[in-house]
Amino acid sequence: MVTIYDLFAYLGKRDIPIKTPEIMRDFHKREYEYANIYRMLSKLVEENLVSKTSNGFQIKFSKKTQLLYKIISYCIDNDINYNYLINKSLAKFISKALLKTEFTPKDFLIDSKTFKKYTEILNNYGLIICMSRKPFKARIFESYLLDSILQYFDMPILIKKERQ
Repeated sequence: MVTIYDLFAYLGKRDIPIKTPEIMRDFHKREYEYANIYRMLSKLVEENLVSKTSNGFQIKFSKKTQLLYKIISYCIDNDINYNYLINKSLAKFISKALLKTEFTPKDFLIDSKTFKKYTEILNNYGLIICMSRKPFKARIFESYLLDSILQYFDMPILIKKERQ
């Protein structure tokens, strides 16, 4: 299934505008999926990441689009699924976790299933270290990827320093 970030990455590789039917052909999508692809492209236009002209869709060049493209490229190069990481709620979680040297579920006001989902995503890609499972305790460390995600969502990058 094609996601909004897959379309953004695809448009980022192209230097020229491209129309929706051509995008559908390149993604091997059928005619009945046109509305869904067009809806996602329109959402990218609404978010001011892509522009629509008579020649088709093309990435707008701004700091935000360059940052998003760098995040996606980094994820592709490191075999990370960017569709999981580029999420505003996850970014809020990361921002709050960076304020602690170690964090537990009690540090967050979110559902336990959501907490588990976020920690599994971060753990699968080596972005946190689980110190113990029961009770759950983990550490998160600053990294280029996490900093970029926070910066993309305009969140502060505040990090708790460990005592020496």
